[in-house]
Amino acid sequence: MTDRGALYLALAYIALLAALDVVSAFLPTWASVYGLAALETAFFVSFRWVRLKYSSRGLYNALLLFFVWFMATAFLSPFLASGEAAAEAQDLYKSGLLPIVVVVFVLEEPVVSESIFRGVLFQQLSARNRALAYVVSSLAYSLLLTAPDTATEALVAALYFLLGLILAYAYEKGGFASALAVHAVYSVLYTASLMLSAIL
Repeated sequence: MTDRGALYLALAYIALLAALDVVSAFLPTWASVYGLAALETAFFVSFRWVRLKYSSRGLYNALLLFFVWFMATAFLSPFLASGEAAAEAQDLYKSGLLPIVVVVFVLEEPVVSESIFRGVLFQQLSARNRALAYVVSSLAYSLLLTAPDTATEALVAALYFLLGLILAYAYEKGGFASALAVHAVYSVLYTASLMLSAIL
């Protein structure tokens, strides 16, 4: 696939994910979950067009930055706590949809996100302007995860923006495998907290 084709693929994914986010407000939970699973599965092969490289030093530095970010997020968690998120997790558990969410978040979403946001978007923009590549790829990633409608959601979006910067750094310095490893660690931690809030 050409660079332009890969960029179209990335833009299609971003547009579909944004549309699913808007439509999900009007759909039953099961439809939203299956819609997300179908979208992530459809774009799972996007990693085939990523330039694969790896640097252990880049990975270690990115993991260090990630754990600093994670500790800051844990420190801020009392200000970010949302009963709505816990209620949604419990609904997923009661309806039997939690296993699907776990598979999507742990196995598919890290691969697709890193392929699209770092492997395509960051890679292509960095050829023109490195700083712009960091900002645009991280901002797109952040806004697709959280719409900053309230002060709390704006803080969450800012934290995801910082995570996007760390993942872009991991990609630039350590390659796709490093960015994927950092994202996988985040996904496992996030999914574990989701499961705990659903079960407890």
